[in-house]
Parts: sequence; C-alpha cells; structure tokens
Amino acid sequence: MASAPPLGPFLPPGRTNLRDDEIILVDWADSPLKSDPVGTKINIEYFVPHVSGGVAESSQLLTLAGRIPLAGVAADPDLTPAFPGVTDKASIRNWDPPFPFDNNRIKPGDVNEKFWEQHRTTPKAYITKTAADRLFG
Repeated sequence: MASAPPLGPFLPPGRTNLRDDEIILVDWADSPLKSDPVGTKINIEYFVPHVSGGVAESSQLLTLAGRIPLAGVAADPDLTPAFPGVTDKASIRNWDPPFPFDNNRIKPGDVNEKFWEQHRTTPKAYITKTAADRLFG
C-alpha cells in the first residue's frame, strides 16, 4: 500500500517507500537525466549551509529510485521556501544568490531557464526528509 499524502504522491508506481540513499526525479520534457534508468547513481552537488567565513561545496551520490510526473502536488512551486535573490527573480539570468553563480552560463532557450519560466521553483527531485536534514539541515 502506498504512503498517504504528502509522501504518497511523490513515489513512483510500484514504490511504497524511499530509502535515505535514493532520489526520485520529476519527469519533465527537457530533463538531461530523462533516459537514465532506475538504479543509476546520481551525484548531486550543493553548497553546504551555515559555513562561516566562506562557501563550501559538497556532493552526495544517490540511487535513482524512479520518476514521477510533473503534475498534481509534484508541480507545486510553493514546495520550495522563499530564498531572496533567487525565488523573487523572473529569470534565472537575474538571480543574485549569496553563493557563487555565473549567470552568463544561462543562455536564451536553456532548458533550466525554460523550466524556470514555466514552473518557477517547483522541485525537480525529491529525497527523504532524513537525507535532506543530513545534507542541508
């Protein structure tokens, strides 16, 4: 039996849970990971929160557990909290985040810019809360 909301809708068909070392991707038209099969190792890179005196990057290898459609609750841009300099911008090229970001890499027609225009801050992937707390908490 699938989990009740809010987790239930975020699980791909046939899955009843998500392990802390797994990731679920949202299935969107221009995803660069669209053809990666379940079981593929996905390396996420991120800025470590709360680093005093500078910026630190880290990465985590997660296993692709499946995909969910970009629909219903998984298409909600309000799942992402407000982040000044990012979520308040109409275009990725206008981002002004407190971490290193080269907006010259974003070209007109870029798949990420297109996603931002259509879906704003809607997440492209999901991990467990335990994994999120460990990585970003």
